[in-house]
Amino acid sequence: MCKYNSITTFFMKSNYIKYWAIIYSLILIVFFTSGLKVQAENIPSYTDIKGAIETAYLTRSDFLLNAKGIANITLSREETSPGKAKTIEEDISNKLGFSQDSFKTSGNGIWSVEWYQKGSKRRYDIEVPSSEESSIERPFLLPQKKNFAIDPEKSIYYDILGENAYINKSPREMANPLSLLNNFDISKLYKFSDCSLPELFYRLDNIDKTEWQYQITEDKIEATHCIKIEIVVKKMARYNFWIVPELSYSLIKGQLFLTIQGVEKLAESYEAKYEKSKSEEIWLLSDLKVEYNQDRSFNEKMEVQLTNTEIGIEIPDETFTFEGLGVPLGTKVLDKSLGGQPLEYYYGSFPIGKVDNFAENILKQQNDKKQENVLEETVEEQLPVEVQSNTDSIEKNTLGAINSDPKKGYLWILFGTLIISGIVVISFFMRKTNISTKIKE
Repeated sequence: MCKYNSITTFFMKSNYIKYWAIIYSLILIVFFTSGLKVQAENIPSYTDIKGAIETAYLTRSDFLLNAKGIANITLSREETSPGKAKTIEEDISNKLGFSQDSFKTSGNGIWSVEWYQKGSKRRYDIEVPSSEESSIERPFLLPQKKNFAIDPEKSIYYDILGENAYINKSPREMANPLSLLNNFDISKLYKFSDCSLPELFYRLDNIDKTEWQYQITEDKIEATHCIKIEIVVKKMARYNFWIVPELSYSLIKGQLFLTIQGVEKLAESYEAKYEKSKSEEIWLLSDLKVEYNQDRSFNEKMEVQLTNTEIGIEIPDETFTFEGLGVPLGTKVLDKSLGGQPLEYYYGSFPIGKVDNFAENILKQQNDKKQENVLEETVEEQLPVEVQSNTDSIEKNTLGAINSDPKKGYLWILFGTLIISGIVVISFFMRKTNISTKIKE
């Protein structure tokens, strides 16, 4: 995450004055907006626009750190390198044992996401419907239903259809839209070319001023008045941004052109619509279209509809646990967080093949009880039948006597002990006599 050299950033990152910082940011947004409106005939400076954008983005990001919502995503993936898709499909089918006819790496796909954000913790439940349910042409995503919970240290997820749970390292960030399938992040939808506008300004500030230049003009997209910023970096990359002050300096359109071997090509594009949040004066994404042409093998086009977005709310910590993900007790868990062969668990129990100290105590207690039961059964089996029957009779009489009169009970215990001892001694001598007789014979 980039660090910004500004007073606004200092206020936004202070936990002690968090809410005052939000109020301060909103005041700055109004100030910058009114200031730029006054200069209708004069184009605002790069410094003014940069400060307004930075303040607006940081304010919205702070609210999105405690939020939830729903996203419906449609993706189109087209092959650009002849035969590359087929090679990838063959490689996957060989490694995973899938039939090559059962899946494709290009085509169309749709999935829904129910997402939650709490600070650095993310939770997203994805569902990819079957081709029969979605009625899309050339589907390339297999049906799946998974619930993920991610933090900086690890990721856990529950494969509902596969009935297994997993623990992995935190997933690697990738720029292409398809990566949102297994690594959804609401903040990523507010970025263009995997970078927010404040992050881009920060990067430019650290480049030699002679290596890039900008131009700021007024423009209009349909009926919306915009500020257009064009930035050229080293004559190799050209950015176009359309910013709307009335939408808290939100980006409604973006383009990135790359010059390769003297030919300029559209590498990425971004088109967005916003709606004002119900609880705060914050503009939130409602519709998004992204085109990504930077992969060597595929071009991707994505459309996202965002609904039911709620910001500045409390999300329970349990939301990001196996219990919160809906993992039933006894579900097999494959722990891949340490690398190598996964360690297998049963959720709610201890690892298979590796027992911790707590589980060892439980097993020891269970084994001790089993040994006691086996010892009692062995002793009882070795007694003659008449001893077992007499023991049962004495036990019943003893219990009855103790319940009615404790003194008589103790006499019964003493009497019973003497009888049992006599029977055992007699049985021992009878067996010894029988053995001696057999030896003599």
